[in-house]
Amino acid sequence: MLKNKSICFIADPRLLYGIGGSKMYINSLAHALSKQNNVYIVTTGDRKEKRSSNNLDIFIEKDMRNIASHLSMYFIEPLQLTKKGVMLRNEVDIYHINNYSDFGMIGYFVKNKPIVVTIHGYLLRKHQVKNLKWFHPFLDAYLSIGIKNSVKNADAIIAVDGEVYKWILSLDKDVHKKMYLIQNGVDIKRFSPSVNGNEVRERYGISEEEVVILAACRFSPEKCVEELVIAMKRVLENCTNARLLLVGNGPLESKLKSLVNKLGIQNKTIFIGPVPNENIQEYYAASDIVFNTFVQSSQPDQIRYSMLEALAGADPISTSLSTVEAMASGKVVVALTKNANSNIKGYNFDKDVGVLLPYGNLNILSDVLITLINSKELREKIGANAREYIVKNRSWDRVVEEVSSIYESLMR
Repeated sequence: MLKNKSICFIADPRLLYGIGGSKMYINSLAHALSKQNNVYIVTTGDRKEKRSSNNLDIFIEKDMRNIASHLSMYFIEPLQLTKKGVMLRNEVDIYHINNYSDFGMIGYFVKNKPIVVTIHGYLLRKHQVKNLKWFHPFLDAYLSIGIKNSVKNADAIIAVDGEVYKWILSLDKDVHKKMYLIQNGVDIKRFSPSVNGNEVRERYGISEEEVVILAACRFSPEKCVEELVIAMKRVLENCTNARLLLVGNGPLESKLKSLVNKLGIQNKTIFIGPVPNENIQEYYAASDIVFNTFVQSSQPDQIRYSMLEALAGADPISTSLSTVEAMASGKVVVALTKNANSNIKGYNFDKDVGVLLPYGNLNILSDVLITLINSKELREKIGANAREYIVKNRSWDRVVEEVSSIYESLMR
């Protein structure tokens, strides 16, 4: 582990304060490294201030979003973050840039300090500027310049999943020698089989005998919650002890509620609504099966025959944070992807770390759910496999060790 050095993280506030992997990534690294190093975080916010705690200093530069939100977000803030980062150059041993927060500009001003860049995802989230659709092509092109500058001036580039890794190479194939694939981790203490979910079950009148299927996600088409709801009709015809918990909201919420009523499964379906991130582990604990989806691989014709292959193969599929959180909680995850094998007859799920199924086949989905509902032993076996895999491969301690080793290699 790195010791007695100074690390400066550059991160725009959407990465640092949002909900998801980037927030956990930056905060987990910063707090772990600050135990034996000086750590600075440079970001923007409503007002200029400095927050200090032990060896961790957070510098917040005042943003200008009250004047021009999108102009500030994409054009002014990178300049602010660059300026503050450069001002700290005499205090810093290594810079760690997140996404295109500085548009690669620190590398032009600071020549003698190593720079690590972590790319957390793709370019533009269209919903952030959904009222300016005419602006999307220009903005994507502009952000591409920022990403290319960032990876060009970096001494090491970290991609958080296989899809991002390949996307970076598509932008600049010459950077492959300095690239690393380090998948996001999960807090294995917070998400653990030891968490008690009884309070949630009691709150919603779920008996001990009932088997809970949980979907905790945004209700949007790519999450396939509609497929799950339709499959539940057949599941409940065969397993009257099943209950469906839907946590979240989104554009399909009204449609899903209407569909539940149309299928006549409203007495077995509970719409929870959004749950604060700090409480979501209680809902995993209250569930028995967790439903999720995987992003399609960059190699759409490559079939994945198991969840383990999808997570840890040569070309891993992008996974949501909720997937690894559920696995760390010791739950069996049933995930849909376009790359899954549709022939599951005779497959030994108890050897896997989850269940990977193809999109669009409701019979396979309902068959697997029925099998899992009827076998507590199988659920517990897969859940234990999942927990073991996450503890060994996807804990934040593991991520910190891998990133720290990159720092050390650059400062030798």
